[in-house]
Amino acid sequence: MCSIVKNFNFDDRPIIIDSSKSLEKIETSNVLVKLQQDIDRLNEEIKNLNLQAENIIKNAKVHEANIRHSVEQYKKNELEKTHKICEEIKEDTRREAFDKGYAEGRAEAAERAKSILEGIEQVLKEALKEKDEIIKKAEQQIVELAMAISKKITKCEVLLNRDVIYYSVNEAISKIVDRDTLNIYMNLKDIAAFTQKKEDILKSLPVDSKVKIIEDNNILPGGCIISTNMGNIDATISSQMLEVEKMLEEALRQEEEEQEATKRA
Repeated sequence: MCSIVKNFNFDDRPIIIDSSKSLEKIETSNVLVKLQQDIDRLNEEIKNLNLQAENIIKNAKVHEANIRHSVEQYKKNELEKTHKICEEIKEDTRREAFDKGYAEGRAEAAERAKSILEGIEQVLKEALKEKDEIIKKAEQQIVELAMAISKKITKCEVLLNRDVIYYSVNEAISKIVDRDTLNIYMNLKDIAAFTQKKEDILKSLPVDSKVKIIEDNNILPGGCIISTNMGNIDATISSQMLEVEKMLEEALRQEEEEQEATKRA
């Protein structure tokens, strides 16, 4: 658990500090300008990540189409060669039938045809294996891009909606059984927004519950960690993103297993 920097008690009354209205307007304007710049930059990064994902999918499909075309062309050429060889063997067999016998000539033709077909089958296996590897690599890249986009969108949501911390705390508290003593760690940027809705949180707790809000700037805005007598509840943004990543990887693994089962069938 991170060290406590500041403590906030719900029973403390706010201290009103008188300051110049013009200075407040300037500071507010600067914050809004900085916030809009952050949002514009995040939107541009999300747009670029989406383009990268589309390019990966497009390239994978083009490569797969090229492989299929090459395999089909190879099959066509080899079948033509096989047909030609079979015709030559037939002709040779006719000429040599009197010396070697029809059965021997037929066996030779079958052996040569078998060898050619085995070569075609091997090429097909290698092509399909390469295709599967390309698709698997593309899928993994798409998962990584999806996570990057998700993180950017989450960061943008936290910038625009300061109530995110309220929902994070509320969700974390719903998982806690022992609610007698709660130490809620969150980023300094979230404390003011959360304090405004503290009454809604208190309604769900026992009357004699002891609740402290503790500043911890190692936690990203929008998330929190709640310490109780029974242990800790991690509701940080990073832990939530990790859960999303695990879900994506599990879905990808299940899809691969289904594809393998279909191939075996």
